[in-house]
Amino acid sequence: MGGSSVFIYLIVGFLVTVFVIFLMMHIYLYPMLVTFKLKIRDLFKNALIFSMLKFFPNLLILILCFLIVQVTFIYPVIGVF
Repeated sequence: MGGSSVFIYLIVGFLVTVFVIFLMMHIYLYPMLVTFKLKIRDLFKNALIFSMLKFFPNLLILILCFLIVQVTFIYPVIGVF
């Protein structure tokens, strides 16, 4: 039983990591979509490369966006501004 729970934690950790990278890729997808004429495969490939090259700055931007959303839910008056 103990071995299977470790395996489950590894799978969940892997999925969370992939989801965070996927969220960071979206920072680059729209600007490339409207700027360059690329195929979908190339858009996602370039977004993955850019998100991995600047992993920590992208992670900080993602955390900042999450905190801004959380603050607007906790204090709705701030969300108006």
